[in-house]
Amino acid sequence: MTLVGVEARCIVLSLLALVGVLTACSGGEEQESSASNAAATTATPTTAVPTTEVPASATSVVEPEAIVGSSSALIPARPSPNDGSSEDRGVEDGNSGVWLGRGTMSAESIQLFWSAPADASIYSLFRIDRAGETEPDSAELDEADLLYRGPEVGYVDERVEPAGLYWYILLVEHVDGTNQQRWTMADAVTDLEPPSTVRGLEVERIDDTIRLDWIASSDNYQFARYAIRRSVDGADFAFHGNSFDVNQTSFVDDQLPNAATVAYEVISVDFHDNRSTPAVVTVDLN
Repeated sequence: MTLVGVEARCIVLSLLALVGVLTACSGGEEQESSASNAAATTATPTTAVPTTEVPASATSVVEPEAIVGSSSALIPARPSPNDGSSEDRGVEDGNSGVWLGRGTMSAESIQLFWSAPADASIYSLFRIDRAGETEPDSAELDEADLLYRGPEVGYVDERVEPAGLYWYILLVEHVDGTNQQRWTMADAVTDLEPPSTVRGLEVERIDDTIRLDWIASSDNYQFARYAIRRSVDGADFAFHGNSFDVNQTSFVDDQLPNAATVAYEVISVDFHDNRSTPAVVTVDLN
C-alpha cells in the first residue's frame, strides 16, 4: 500500500472513529519503521572494496561459473594441514583458524586451498601481480582482480602467465557480517627439481634439550624451509618444526620425549614443495 493510500484510508476512517483510527495509523507506521530498521541492522551490507587491509567483497555478486568458466577449475579436495603442509605453503593463520595455502604451481596453473571455518558464509579469491604491489594488505582490489566467489574451499587458477609472480588474497565473509583476509604468494613456474640434501648434520645434548646443526642447503629456483621431523622408534617420523631461513641451520628441541632414543630428520623443501632426501641422526637419551 502506498503512502497516499494509507493517508486516504486514515482520513476516511477517522470520520467513524477518530481516536481509534489515529492510534491504528500511528501504530502501523511505527511497526513498518521498526521492521525497516531491523532489516537494516541484520542484513549483511554490500560494500565496495576498500584500500585498507580487509577488503569487502566485490561490489556485485558474480556466480562462480561466470568466473571459473568450468567446474574443472574447482578443487574437490585439499591436502590436510595437519601433516605440516600448511607450514610450508605460505599459510597465514589467525585466531579463528582461517588460512590460505598454495598447492601445485606450474607455468600452466596454480592450485590454492583454504580452511573452512564453521561460521564462514562465502569466500572471495583475488589475484594481483607481485611486480605491481609490494604489500597485499595495501592493494586496491576490484572486480578485475576477482578470480572466484563462492562456497568452495579450493581453486585452480588456469589463467596464469608463464613465469608470472602473484599475490593471492582470500576474503572470508562470516555469517555475523565480519570479514577476514589472508594471503599467500605463488609463482607460475614449473620446478620439479628438489633442493640439495642437508649435509654435516650434527647433534648435541645440552641438559634437557637437543641441538641440531647442519650445512646450508641450496636450490635451483627458490628455497622455502627446512622441515624437522622426529621419531621415537626410528621408523615413524612426525613433523616437529620448521626453519624458514636457508642460513638458519640449527634447531633446538626443548620438548624431549620419554624414550630411550630419539631420531631426527632434516629435509630441505623448496618453494614448489619439492623435498630433498632426509638427513637422519639418532640420539641416545639415557
